[in-house]
Amino acid sequence: MSRIGVKRAINSSTTRKTRSSGSQQQQVSNTKAPASAASAASLAKKRHESANKAKASKGSRRAAGPLKGKDEDARARVDGELQRLAGREGKGIRVGKDRPQADLRQTQRPRVDAALTQTFEGLMNVRDVDADTFIRAYSQHLKRSGKIEVPVWVDIVKTGAYKEQAPYDPDWFYVRAAALARHIYLRKAVGVGALTKLHGGPKNQGHMPSKHSPASGSVQRKCLQGLEGIGVLEKDPKGGRKISQDGMRDLDRIAMACLESQREEEDEEDDDDEDEAEDDDE
Repeated sequence: MSRIGVKRAINSSTTRKTRSSGSQQQQVSNTKAPASAASAASLAKKRHESANKAKASKGSRRAAGPLKGKDEDARARVDGELQRLAGREGKGIRVGKDRPQADLRQTQRPRVDAALTQTFEGLMNVRDVDADTFIRAYSQHLKRSGKIEVPVWVDIVKTGAYKEQAPYDPDWFYVRAAALARHIYLRKAVGVGALTKLHGGPKNQGHMPSKHSPASGSVQRKCLQGLEGIGVLEKDPKGGRKISQDGMRDLDRIAMACLESQREEEDEEDDDDEDEAEDDDE
């Protein structure tokens, strides 16, 4: 046998072996593929079920768990208001964690709204109202009451040395007293010197640059004395004057009246807009 024949025989035998090994591997892979696909599907199904169980358990724990922080305090305040409105337990209102949501939404909804309104109204104060709105309302209140003592020189006096004329508003003393009451309400204690700087202004110095000049200390002092006379302010042991408890209550009441009037105006505007929209549609 020649060398060429030997090489051909060796090549043919190697090709047969490679073909047979490739077919065997393909058969093995074909047999393993269905098993691996089935195992992957079962594994994915188990993972999905475990994830659903975890979500369900987490939601149940969240629903059954107690409220924390501000939510818990709000629930306690609402429960207290409901209990106070009911007068005693067992009067148709169940409070606490065992309180059903259906009763709150259907039977006790008006009382819940009233309790929430009273709770949040107690949290509102002068800080929730614009300065201009509150000062105008409180100055009108001081004028109507007629309790604050007004000096005799309010018609001719200037409010500072840097001013050229007296105020044009005849009720400027009530406005100044209301502004000072609000300013002291927002702080611990304030003296006359700080208030003169507050209402001061630029003084005209001719060709020289203007310079800040303080307001009249007598005017500020008379306003403080008038507010102190009606119980809105009181003297602080460390100096100056501070808001009293009665004065704080009075100012908060005026602030609530301002907020209620703003809400009524907004409701009227909304009603007017709705009426205009209906007329346009017709």
